[in-house]
Amino acid sequence: MLRHHFPDFLVRHADGSVAVVDVRALPLLDEEATRQFDLTRRALAHVGWGYSVYTGSAEPLAQNLTFLAGFRKHGFDPEPRLLAALHAAFDSPARLDAGIAAAATTTRQDDRFIRTGALSMLWTHQLHADLTSASLSDASVVCT
Repeated sequence: MLRHHFPDFLVRHADGSVAVVDVRALPLLDEEATRQFDLTRRALAHVGWGYSVYTGSAEPLAQNLTFLAGFRKHGFDPEPRLLAALHAAFDSPARLDAGIAAAATTTRQDDRFIRTGALSMLWTHQLHADLTSASLSDASVVCT
């Protein structure tokens, strides 16, 4: 029986090796998909390529990334004065709510506006927090 399967990603590593990645959400990884992925793995092994199946990020990372992705648009980018205030507020690790309050005091802007800028900066990696061990909250420790 002829099968058609188009993997999701082809990866060429710095060392020149090649790998193929299929993406399938864990709830959709049924018996048919498992069989197809096994056939793909064997075919790629035959030509010396690596193979893996990505089933998604573990919680709470997936939840945090989904939430922060809402702040990826340019309209949420903080203007230069707010950017500087948020960098100063989180120059040393601080709770998210404390850093937002400090930046709000410095800029005399509403902390809801400041929060939007801080979340945008978390998305763009201008600020950093542990997104893997707990859901992002006011108690999350943030730093530059």
